[in-house]
Amino acid sequence: MNGAAPSPVVLLVEDEMFVRMTTLDMLEEAGCTVLDAPTGAEAQALLEGAHIDLLVSDVGLPDTTGQDFYAACLARFPGLPVIFITGYGAGDLEAELTGNPLVTVLGKPFQSRSLASAVARALERARAARI
Repeated sequence: MNGAAPSPVVLLVEDEMFVRMTTLDMLEEAGCTVLDAPTGAEAQALLEGAHIDLLVSDVGLPDTTGQDFYAACLARFPGLPVIFITGYGAGDLEAELTGNPLVTVLGKPFQSRSLASAVARALERARAARI
């Protein structure tokens, strides 16, 4: 055993297959273990059976909004950080969600290094909030 920290487990919720697979690849390249789902309901089922370190969710899901799904997650898993990915203008969503240090908004399209950086910051803020 090399003593390295385990890779963070990320739950990716994105209904568009191409975006989900591309984002999944980016997260794995950043050293994450990734579980993925196309809907909030499927993601909720995954949450019940696994420890999740970070939620990466599209804002517009077919069966719920990313914000409503995250609120349900927080009720059951307080302190769970989230990166919302959106193509609808990150500024509007950021303004709506200011004040929550566990929330990051990343506008689509994004590059691998932007996502990796957002993941690192989100995990660090979550660790700091637990201290």
